[in-house]
Amino acid sequence: MSLMRRSKTRMWLQELGERWQHWWRGIRGGSSQRTPNLTTLFDRIGIVPVRTDLYLLAMRHRSCTIIGEGGEKLNNERLEFLGDAVLEASICTYLYHLHPTWDEGELSKCSLVSRPVNNEVGRRLHLERYIVMVPSALDNSVDIYGNTVEALIGAIYLDQGYARTQDFVRDFILPTYRDMQAHTVASIQNYKSELI
Repeated sequence: MSLMRRSKTRMWLQELGERWQHWWRGIRGGSSQRTPNLTTLFDRIGIVPVRTDLYLLAMRHRSCTIIGEGGEKLNNERLEFLGDAVLEASICTYLYHLHPTWDEGELSKCSLVSRPVNNEVGRRLHLERYIVMVPSALDNSVDIYGNTVEALIGAIYLDQGYARTQDFVRDFILPTYRDMQAHTVASIQNYKSELI
């Protein structure tokens, strides 16, 4: 093979490799993946972040996982796990103070933490504007909203502390729960009146 031909082949292979890497990073969430601007979200929830990286990670769906330098998977699943626990503790604290005469059995029956509530909170916060995911991920699961809310709660907890996390729950989770509960009661009453 002539030197000129080898050089052209090498350049062509290098260009093909660069195009492939760019395409693969886009699919897997690498450096070509968009980074959401969370400023409007911070304004909406009243947060002045200390560690913006936590909130960016909270918005990264597993479909766009990045592998860190230490081999760790960088997506929102670990924050979601933490946020779920912190949300449960926050709701339990709220119920404990709201109902001082209730015993353990009564408190445990009243669970305000639910996937539909978290999903609705995510919709109300317009999290689809900030979530980094492959386009088909939202088609496959509506729970992405709720999972991201839990990851956001985990990020708030790590960045701002437990008291600020309780404020978020009080301001966003509880009102949504009340709205959905009122809507459900109204729907049942409307259904019953139609039967009568």
